[in-house]
Amino acid sequence: MAKLDSTPYPLPAATTYRDGDPQIAEYDRLDAVARTLDDSEYVGAIVRWQVADGYAEYLVTSMAGSGTLQHIPFMDAYTVDPALIRGLRKTDIKERVDASRRLDKVFGGR
Repeated sequence: MAKLDSTPYPLPAATTYRDGDPQIAEYDRLDAVARTLDDSEYVGAIVRWQVADGYAEYLVTSMAGSGTLQHIPFMDAYTVDPALIRGLRKTDIKERVDASRRLDKVFGGR
């Protein structure tokens, strides 16, 4: 079963919630790195779940064992129940990342 990293990703605090905001700039950097990964690479990818009016977002930090995810406290910093993370298998992480990549190819990103 997947592990949840005990420390969230260290995003800077948001100040303006507009372009140029340090939190948005760092998130955009993470997202750009995730988009440059080869289809066989998963470490560095971002996994998302719809929550309320946004997303709970997690960075894949390891694929050893069943995988490790690290919460990205972006904007509203939504999370999913830790039991959901613990219930994931490595194949579940791969399937979520692959599905997101297929949608990005069809719709051109976020």
